[in-house]
Amino acid sequence: PFRYAHKIMQDSRQGSHDSDNGSEGDCRVDAFNIDFLSEWKHDPEKGNHVTGAAANNLLFAGTDQGWLIRYSLMEDKLWSVQCPHTSPNEGIYKIFVDPTGNHIIICTTGGSCFYMYNETSKFVQLKKLQFVWIESVAWNKLAAQAWCNATGKAKKKAAGNTMSFLIGSRDGEIFEVVFEDQKERQCTRVWRIKDSLDQSREFIVITDQDIAIRGLLMEPYTDDTRIFVACCTTSRLYYFVGGPTVSDVFQAKSQAETGTHAKGFHELPSRVSESELHFTFTEYPLGQPNGLVWITEPGLFQGRVSLSDTSKTPFTSNGLIEYPHFSGLEGAKSGKARRLLLSQEIKTDSAKKLPCSVAMSKFHAIMLFDDRLYCLHTLSQRISYSMVFTGEDVHKYGWFCKAATD
Repeated sequence: PFRYAHKIMQDSRQGSHDSDNGSEGDCRVDAFNIDFLSEWKHDPEKGNHVTGAAANNLLFAGTDQGWLIRYSLMEDKLWSVQCPHTSPNEGIYKIFVDPTGNHIIICTTGGSCFYMYNETSKFVQLKKLQFVWIESVAWNKLAAQAWCNATGKAKKKAAGNTMSFLIGSRDGEIFEVVFEDQKERQCTRVWRIKDSLDQSREFIVITDQDIAIRGLLMEPYTDDTRIFVACCTTSRLYYFVGGPTVSDVFQAKSQAETGTHAKGFHELPSRVSESELHFTFTEYPLGQPNGLVWITEPGLFQGRVSLSDTSKTPFTSNGLIEYPHFSGLEGAKSGKARRLLLSQEIKTDSAKKLPCSVAMSKFHAIMLFDDRLYCLHTLSQRISYSMVFTGEDVHKYGWFCKAATD
């Protein structure tokens, strides 16, 4: 199913602009299409796809047999390499790619973490993060901007530098990491949820599921004097403001200012084991985020983000978007999608109620469930496009597992 992702993301962006020119509810079904990437040939010996990412016209997938697969949309080339492993059945847990497509972080099911520079295809083990299960990464947008604006030798040098970026772990820890010239220069823990709970005297029972950093975002203010950071668990969304360096963000000026070392947090009841957190942009990487979304059990949480004025609150809640109801929705209506994915009766007892992954365009939330995809217009909260897998489709293509945008 991952091979559908490019066409979905590409056409959803086009659909967003079409919606912008019309009324708030003007979400035409034919603005979305889905198609094969015929050059992407699945090799069963390399295992099933379990995670994925997209950046700079490159698609990445990780398999349960430990293979990293990369596909270039510009060259129509497929490339794969096996990740170093300590056991025969060790697969890839998650992969993270920066916006330039130059830097790749890989976490395996055995707890090994690797860095790869895209041009060298060489795995470098992150020894300081051994047995740290990485759940989320917040890349430094300034590094992507520096690479985009550089030319000649300066561009090659900028390509090997990440600047300070953040890694969130399953144990509720956030690390500041720096790579220079494709080498690890820094890996320091800057924040931990358990410490914050102790200082705020919250006498509650917490589990590993409750504290895992499922989503992590970082964005500089327009004047570059402060940095906004947001992270989420399955039930809490924390946000921080500080600067001018990344490490300064997590230094509380006084215990009286905040017991959690965070500027604030939002909490929603949750019994789920997974979540995601995403910025929404009008333009990336040059533009500023105008909002964020968080997968929660009650619904898709929306927040407004404003980083142009340091005197104002950077983040405010904007309510919940209810997840689509499965009953009464049809699948794809036209084109190759209809031939591939026939619209039949939906068995709601086998479908998940929460999305397994979400990707954002300018006006749409692309929500993946295990056997279906919905494109929901965030203003009108109407379904612009829907596609449903039948039992035959699931047997042929597998389940959906990850949505990614480029």
